[in-house]
Amino acid sequence: MPQPYPDPAPSARVPDQAAVVLSPPRLAKRRTGIEVFDTISEGGLPAGRASLLIGSAGSGKTIFAMQALYNAASRGEAGIFVCFEERPEDLRVNLAGFGWDLSAHEAAQRLQLIDAQTSVEAQISGDSEITGLLAIVADLARRGGAQWVVFDSLDAMLSPMADEATRGRETMRLHHWIQTSGLTCIITLKRAADWSVGFGSEAAISYLVDCVIDLATTVSENFTQRTLQILKYRGSAHHADPLPFLIGQRGFEIVPVIAERAEWTVSDERLSTGIPALDQMLGGGVLRGSGVLISGAPGTAKTSISGRMTEAMCERGERALMICFDEGPAEIVRNLHSIGIRLERHLADGRLQMASMSARSRGADHAFAAIYDLAVAFRPSLLVIDPISSLIKAGGELLAARTLTRIVHLCKQHGSTLVMPCLNVRSAAVDTEESLVHASTAADVWIHLSYLVNNGERNRLLTVIKARGTAHSNQVRELLLKSEGITLAAPYTEEGEVLAGTLRWQREEQNRIRQREREREVEAARHALAARRKQLLARIADLEGEIALLDADAALHLRQSADAEIDRKRQRMGILERRSGALAGEPSSREEGQ
Repeated sequence: MPQPYPDPAPSARVPDQAAVVLSPPRLAKRRTGIEVFDTISEGGLPAGRASLLIGSAGSGKTIFAMQALYNAASRGEAGIFVCFEERPEDLRVNLAGFGWDLSAHEAAQRLQLIDAQTSVEAQISGDSEITGLLAIVADLARRGGAQWVVFDSLDAMLSPMADEATRGRETMRLHHWIQTSGLTCIITLKRAADWSVGFGSEAAISYLVDCVIDLATTVSENFTQRTLQILKYRGSAHHADPLPFLIGQRGFEIVPVIAERAEWTVSDERLSTGIPALDQMLGGGVLRGSGVLISGAPGTAKTSISGRMTEAMCERGERALMICFDEGPAEIVRNLHSIGIRLERHLADGRLQMASMSARSRGADHAFAAIYDLAVAFRPSLLVIDPISSLIKAGGELLAARTLTRIVHLCKQHGSTLVMPCLNVRSAAVDTEESLVHASTAADVWIHLSYLVNNGERNRLLTVIKARGTAHSNQVRELLLKSEGITLAAPYTEEGEVLAGTLRWQREEQNRIRQREREREVEAARHALAARRKQLLARIADLEGEIALLDADAALHLRQSADAEIDRKRQRMGILERRSGALAGEPSSREEGQ
């Protein structure tokens, strides 16, 4: 069984002692502490070189730069933050909302804030240069052992300069200073409307620095999305595609990157859904680590089935995480009581965790980041997102589809089984089999719920549309919600028509009545046959009695005949004896008398 969310095991490679290869020096880097950025940049920002952050107002440039400096200070790496637009006291207040205590690092000389705002007189006259500021920064860095420096909103200093030539000269002076200072430098600039490059323009900085990071803000379908893209990174491989990020309670957070094409560990273990009849339809249950889509119209029992699957997982002693979009956890727990599902006991013993989210207010990227954090921290064997179709409310179908793909790959990567109740969103028809874009494709198992309206009733039906790697039933079953649980009735058809509810009960009752009538007819016929047999047996007994009498009479006649024959034989013998005596001279009776 694959272990969900396993701790990464360090791998060691033993060098070949027979051959020594001199590898070229690698580019030194410094971690920003922004986890995903350090991953996609393969280590962080180039050490001792300059990196440029460009973006429009509110794109998070200052937050990214200060977060990198704050994380470095927490590791003991000192840094200097040069403010060209905000006063240091305002910056401290603004960033305190992320839980960063700048004053503690300032007191320990690990972080220094410099107010470098250009005076009004200098802005009017255009008389401004960077030489003096760089001298101050260099002195502070030398005395404090700084390894980082941030020039925040450098354009605020360059733009008031008298002409393009002056800006170009000061830009080159800054570039040379960074090259010789040995400090890891972050420069932030506002996005210009025209990025056509002139030597002295702010845009020319992008050609001088070693790393360029673009922070973009786009609005689509009335949803705002922020993305980060590494446009340039000299001497280093890096992830080049835009990645969504958000500014949350912890500051700058990039939505985690999930491998889309990986050799995930697969399992042949089957997990029970907690509904025996459904397990039978699925060939024994769902495969561990698979994605299960449960689609249907409102009220078709999507949450009920996912709740039973959650309960079954917890009953096996494994963990389950349920993300609730439409209903709160307390409502779901209460409502499932009506069909005998008790989730509160598993919440109490820690096997179940339920989290409520609002897709509309957070956005799809925020939702995924929150789901990712919860999943990594809790490490569930089962993840339920109810309903997955709520992601459409958080950014439209395209963003929802991309977020869904990330969630599926996250679960595949860690061996978690994913359950996705999904509201049919494309059609109001209750029998539609259309669902969230890509959800049916991404899922390994697709269970579809629908209504059958007949005879004045609406009854629930369940069918398995697909189940990868499983020989599954193609039958339509009636879904019954009872106080003792969820059951599936065997398919009932009559003359090609699927019957459910009261109509099915009436038809079954009629058939039962007919069956009882047939049984009574059979029983009556059996009794009649038994009586006839009894009569026949009695007649047979009488005949046998008559036969016995006849046999007795016959025997008597035989004995009498035998006795008569004996008498006749005896008489004949007597006659013969007498005749034979006379022939021998014996006196006859007459002579004896004389």
